Amino acid sequence: MCDLVLELAGREGVVVGDRPDTDGRLARNLGWSFALVLTGIAGADDILVDPEADVVATDLAALVEETLG
Repeated sequence: MCDLVLELAGREGVVVGDRPDTDGRLARNLGWSFALVLTGIAGADDILVDPEADVVATDLAALVEETLG
């Protein structure tokens, strides 16, 4: 799956998700950044996760505001 994603999307990207165990691992397997949003599985108590998130935001709107200003 990673090979197909890299072929279609390129070598640089960000995986946005609320599950470090799946979304974060996908990001690392792709060599991409991982942005953790705290609106689903992960909550404020889960900031120290494995793999570590590159960016943590309360929700998608906050992530967009934080990264794009």
